[in-house]
Amino acid sequence: MALALDASADADSVPFSVSVTISTTTTNCLLLLFVNNNGGVPGTPSDVAGLTWTRFASVNAGDPDQWLELWWAVAAAVLTGDVITVTQPNSATIGATVLAVSGADTSSPFDGAGGSTASVGVAMSITTTVADTFITASYRNFLDTMTAGAGFTGISSSGFSMTEYEIFSSAQTALTIDNTQGGDTSKCGIAAAVKIASAGAAPSQPYQPHYQRAPLLAQ
Repeated sequence: MALALDASADADSVPFSVSVTISTTTTNCLLLLFVNNNGGVPGTPSDVAGLTWTRFASVNAGDPDQWLELWWAVAAAVLTGDVITVTQPNSATIGATVLAVSGADTSSPFDGAGGSTASVGVAMSITTTVADTFITASYRNFLDTMTAGAGFTGISSSGFSMTEYEIFSSAQTALTIDNTQGGDTSKCGIAAAVKIASAGAAPSQPYQPHYQRAPLLAQ
């Protein structure tokens, strides 16, 4: 199965906690959850489906209470209206964007060299070691609405954050990942490269003992 964006959703400008709802159309989707907040380090996401969430990256936006994080989880089954919630310590705005990627390697999702974070307006760069990747990035600033960089498709954009993605069929060397905005500059960003699932990989099977019958003795 080729890499594809199965679904996406976002919610923004909510105090204390944010909830974003997503439904998928395929099994074994990789969920990527970007969280941008102004109220301290956010807690671990939780959701109705009971998925296990792992933090991929966390970067500070220049203030102790302002953060951008990327979390991921695997949805083995199709999701119908799964509500994902993230809570922060203080009453300030918090937003979230979730992407469901089909065709991804769900056992080891990220390319070994495919992670990047940046702060204070520095463009990110990413290098991949496999041919087929789903590269996504999210940014946050304080003033201007942002639009996706060249070649990327924007998922969501508000006065504080923007998320984008592009699917590649060849390995990338020092790929510049950036965005377009007005007078402000990005305060921080996170980029990640998701690997395609190995072609023809068979699911593991439980061990089955084999028995060989002894030959019958001549009568």
